[in-house]
Amino acid sequence: MSTHSSSTSSSEDCFEIITRELPPKIPLLLESQGLFAENLTLIGSGAHNIVYSFRGTCAEIPDEKNFVIRVHERPSREVTEHDMMNQAATLRAVGPLLKHVARFVHMDCTNDNMLQRPYMITTYLDGEPWDDVTEQEMSFEDEFQICRAIADEVLKFNDIHFSSTGMLEADPENPWKVRPGQFRHAMKLVPLPETPGTRLKDWLAILVDWRASLACESYVDILMIPELHRMIREMDEMNYFTDSDVLNRAILNHSDLHGGNILMAKAEDGKWRVTGLLDWDEACAVPSVLSSSRSLEWMWAGELFDDDELALVWTGNLDFVSDAKLATLSPDRLQLKQAVDEYMASKDSSYMEHVYGRGRWIRRVAKFAIQGWLESRDFKMIEWLIKEWNTHRAGKMGSLTFSDMAKPSGETQITETSTKCEESQGG
Repeated sequence: MSTHSSSTSSSEDCFEIITRELPPKIPLLLESQGLFAENLTLIGSGAHNIVYSFRGTCAEIPDEKNFVIRVHERPSREVTEHDMMNQAATLRAVGPLLKHVARFVHMDCTNDNMLQRPYMITTYLDGEPWDDVTEQEMSFEDEFQICRAIADEVLKFNDIHFSSTGMLEADPENPWKVRPGQFRHAMKLVPLPETPGTRLKDWLAILVDWRASLACESYVDILMIPELHRMIREMDEMNYFTDSDVLNRAILNHSDLHGGNILMAKAEDGKWRVTGLLDWDEACAVPSVLSSSRSLEWMWAGELFDDDELALVWTGNLDFVSDAKLATLSPDRLQLKQAVDEYMASKDSSYMEHVYGRGRWIRRVAKFAIQGWLESRDFKMIEWLIKEWNTHRAGKMGSLTFSDMAKPSGETQITETSTKCEESQGG
């Protein structure tokens, strides 16, 4: 069973007090919302919320019987209300387009309710996290079948288009609709200047300048900002930015896709199916080269956590892992990697170029342009990026890299059907 919650535990004292207070109040609250609850069960807690599951009936979603309620541990703050509004709008927009996303039911961003805390109710997604499923002993064929099932779901993100980039947020004029909005800096909402054009190169340069305006002029700030600008300029000179890298055709990006946020269940035919895609809190719209389908390495590269240097900094994205370290993967992980790459390339002709070619460098620059550099591990990755880009640009990468060896022998072009997200956002 999924906990449907984030991984960080709340303080024990706060947790015990809230879990003692909430169970008598939640059924009364749900009844006031037309949800007659049964089997209220605590299923998890996170850094900011406690989650209960329950069975009930909802007039707006008559075919659903299982739900969850997330209750914030602390009273409402302005950022909590803003975040909850954005999460609800994202679920309303994405839910009808992606089968395995929880459906929004109801929320209260204030403390003016029976729980005296903000809460949100959504449908329940059953299944086991991918992390737990793959710990079971299974054949290569079964593991690859699971990876294919996940890949098929992630590829659907590419068909959900937006006319601009940014974090998904509720439209101020209609909170039932979602729009790309502002990126963040240190958990604060900061206005981002309007982009003058639609080229990815220009967008990244503007984001870097935006970061510069927020910087505290530390050694890293002074070093990083001109280096990022230099790399963007040199990538442009090397024709790394193409006509397909446009901002007015951005696609859906999950932003936190990994095995803990994907639920699986075994069907009657013995095959594993995706049953849930969790944690859409930081969903955004980005150019295709930056999308979630370019970062599936967590499927096969978990053993790299055994590398002390990588374990210190790795966020699960292999854009910052060198070819030499990738080549140390065990034979079975290399086999799975090869199979996943070939499958993805057969579905998306730009996959290999985006994951291992020019896209790898663009994403490394974009990481800092979008997210900034706030943690100690960022400093190490900055050093790697500058050093490796200089080597790469100078043509000293060697005659044959791990990326070359991993490249599938053939790629199949497919025709994708575009779906305008803005056209399917009814509640």
